[in-house]
Amino acid sequence: MSSNDVSPEAMQSRIQQARREAESLKDRIKRKKDDLADATLMNLARAQQEALPKNQMMKTRKTLKGHLAKIYAMHWSTDRKAFGIGVTGW
Repeated sequence: MSSNDVSPEAMQSRIQQARREAESLKDRIKRKKDDLADATLMNLARAQQEALPKNQMMKTRKTLKGHLAKIYAMHWSTDRKAFGIGVTGW
């Protein structure tokens, strides 16, 4: 028998020990994350004093209709207008 041969019972024991260790590590990670979580995203958003400024340069010129999830490219032309291409054509 070589040193790498392990009986099935010993292998099962090592597997069970590794599973217990993994669960223990998962619990430690969860406790650490819970200790560090001093705020939630919802609470931080509520505490926001002022709304973010809207971009005044961007204006809606035309809304593309009938292109839900079909536009695959958007490019700016030289005169700062957007140009979109859908799978249905130009």
